[in-house]
Amino acid sequence: MELNSKESVVAWLMDGHPVMQGMVNMGKLLAIVSQVMEQDGHRVDHDTLTAIFIDPINDYEQATGNSAGDPQNQRILPTMVYLCYADWEAAITRLLGVPCVDIQPDWKEHHQNTGRVMKALSAIGMEVVLAGSKAYEEQNGHSMLEVFMASCETGEGFDQSRARLAAERSGLGLVKG
Repeated sequence: MELNSKESVVAWLMDGHPVMQGMVNMGKLLAIVSQVMEQDGHRVDHDTLTAIFIDPINDYEQATGNSAGDPQNQRILPTMVYLCYADWEAAITRLLGVPCVDIQPDWKEHHQNTGRVMKALSAIGMEVVLAGSKAYEEQNGHSMLEVFMASCETGEGFDQSRARLAAERSGLGLVKG
């Protein structure tokens, strides 16, 4: 399989499954990150990649008691990509010599191979966000963005805005007296 696009990398990392129906193959992720960083002129050892990509997953499981996927088969839930992506990108940009305090929006263009893989991880994270947002809206009748905007407009707390929007959506109810 040629991994020359963000979409092909996503499909490969997901073992051909749709993002929300599969797990991310971490063995493949470590292999491709090592390969593309070398193609971009930066050699990185396996221990460093493990520290960047695997250790935070293990830390999450230890801290929360929640499962991050199927560690025996080196697979994680796509949700973990969403939770770890910012830290992963910061670590990769440091290895590439891009100052984290001033991450250039075009760093991926200057490191095209590594950038393609990071864009694929970002796309996986975005699918998680969209699925979560859709599920929340279907359950509550309003989006998290609406809650955020209401909170900003009224100055009330996030939880209060969420409760008010839920009450507005459900309409008036029978009061028992």
